[in-house]
Amino acid sequence: MNILDVFDTDEQIAVNQATKNELLQNFNKDALLKRINFILAINQDEQISKLYEGLKEKINSLTEDEWTEIKAGLPYKTPYSDEDLAVG
Repeated sequence: MNILDVFDTDEQIAVNQATKNELLQNFNKDALLKRINFILAINQDEQISKLYEGLKEKINSLTEDEWTEIKAGLPYKTPYSDEDLAVG
């Protein structure tokens, strides 16, 4: 399995959103996990919580080499984005 495929589409969108506007060469797993923990702390939606808890588990299980490889492939190209889901 390609390491870039470790996340499903919804998780890829969440990673894209969490790393948006970041200089990725300096962005590390701890920074991403900190953002996920913040989202979990303020979130009230059960489905979103499940998504981010699963994402957090996957990120925690990554080695530094795997994270480096994933980071090099960011942002993910997804069939839809968080902006497609915005209600407005």
